[in-house]
Amino acid sequence: MIKRPEIESLKGHTVQVKYRTSGNMSGKKIPRTMTGTIKSIGIRNVHVERESGREYRIPIQAVSAISEVVA
Repeated sequence: MIKRPEIESLKGHTVQVKYRTSGNMSGKKIPRTMTGTIKSIGIRNVHVERESGREYRIPIQAVSAISEVVA
């Protein structure tokens, strides 16, 4: 799990977030990657906006790595 101050320092930057989903029907957690801009950080979620304009909420506990994307 990534610490909250590390995520807050990247607010407004384009990042690549690696996280694990809650699981599928067999209970296995699936690793995922999302690229987007961090809009805000709530109590439990990181709000990431993709290029399409859609905003996603990722639980902070599920985040395993964050890296800044340099274009």
